[in-house]
Amino acid sequence: MKEIEFAKRFDLSPSPYGEIYAMIGELNAKGIPIINMAPGNPTYPLLPEVSEAMIRTIRKGETRYIPSGTGTQNHKKGAADLANYVCARNGSGFSQENVVVTNGCAHGYWAVTGSVIEPGKSAGILSPYYGYYGAPIKSHGGEVRIIEARRENGYVPTYEDLREAIIKHPEIVALVFNFPHNPTGAMLNEEKAKSFADAINKINKEFPHILFIDDLAYINLVRPRDIRTTYPHLTPEARQNTVLLISGSKSVSLANSRVGAVVSENRELLRRVGNAVIASVMSVPYFANEGFAAGSEVLTTGWKVSDEIVDHYQLRMGIIGKALDDIGRKCSDKIASGDAPPIIDGVPAGGMFLWADMSKVFKGKEIPLPNGEPSGKFIASGADINNFLVGLHEFGYVPVITVPGELFGTKPGDCFLRFACVESEEDMKIAAESLKGAAQLLTGVNLGVRPNLPKQNASRYRHGMPRDAIELRRGADERGI
Repeated sequence: MKEIEFAKRFDLSPSPYGEIYAMIGELNAKGIPIINMAPGNPTYPLLPEVSEAMIRTIRKGETRYIPSGTGTQNHKKGAADLANYVCARNGSGFSQENVVVTNGCAHGYWAVTGSVIEPGKSAGILSPYYGYYGAPIKSHGGEVRIIEARRENGYVPTYEDLREAIIKHPEIVALVFNFPHNPTGAMLNEEKAKSFADAINKINKEFPHILFIDDLAYINLVRPRDIRTTYPHLTPEARQNTVLLISGSKSVSLANSRVGAVVSENRELLRRVGNAVIASVMSVPYFANEGFAAGSEVLTTGWKVSDEIVDHYQLRMGIIGKALDDIGRKCSDKIASGDAPPIIDGVPAGGMFLWADMSKVFKGKEIPLPNGEPSGKFIASGADINNFLVGLHEFGYVPVITVPGELFGTKPGDCFLRFACVESEEDMKIAAESLKGAAQLLTGVNLGVRPNLPKQNASRYRHGMPRDAIELRRGADERGI
């Protein structure tokens, strides 16, 4: 009997976070706490204005279909205002007519790439890159072409980098970039924004068929005075070929509500994207529309709140960044002498991620056994380091889980890790101790920390939920919510 012939373009790789959460669940089942520094889950408290707008909408009974491609007028106005806000120096004046409402940034990215990608065509993506960028390209029958973004250039590609990739792969029809950059945290200052915009303008003039996809998911985790984008410096022709992806996931902690927008001056692109959005999901819920709109209004009018959101993640990145800097300077003679780059290039001024080069400290080190005996196994990749961190409980330390650089397209031997600095300040301090403990175990250098795994730890976490979240849930249970 003939079997089903599945489409190759939909044979997508599973999310790497499935394996990560399996590791967390295994430790939780044993009553062992773990600091989860893998996913970029926003933890800044939901703004009251946002929650009230969402609750008010639900209480009004607004639970029917609305077309995703049009969305509520409040949402479209909020998205246009947010786009104008982050591109404040362009004077272009986005309106509601420039907006397509989507179920989050990822959904918008899927629809945008689907408007230009088909079999035989490809998209150029800056490496290291957010792992999800590849799946939609493949689902449309296209291919991913990697464009190396070098550390010495602050992970900002040059005109020559872009042109070389297009000449080598003439089937490229889209270029994808995002700043603040995931995973490295790299940002654009005024000089870099102008330089990168100049590269885009040159590419647009030479290859006018290419679409530029600017993912602004993390732009509102930057202080308003420090926000820089390429858009103000683009020519009118390049702007016509540019699309901005706007999200409420990180900026106002609405990750689970799946709400965002596609913004562009290209009306034909918006028409196609809008039709694709409606065809795929039918409707973005009213409550998510109104929550996004309320969040956009707060962000674009209340700079104090924007700074507080940035401070929330800066505090957490600062704790881990100091620990990583101490490890590098004290455990690597090359880093200490300046003959090798530091583990991190400072704490980024925005975002929530630290991109750590662990090679000079951990690579080649023998992995010890809990009994102190040698194992005969050596650190050779980011995955090896991450696995060692997950097993720290065997040495008396609270385990830490990150994302290995290999999942962002780096070579295993480069030994990069991405740290999502989002959990509580207390957890970040514990993670910092554990990271130093791991360095002590692997290098033999005394960093002044002791095992920090509490004897009674089962009550701290349940099913991967931090204690404060459990207490909130318990209170909701008691109220019958």
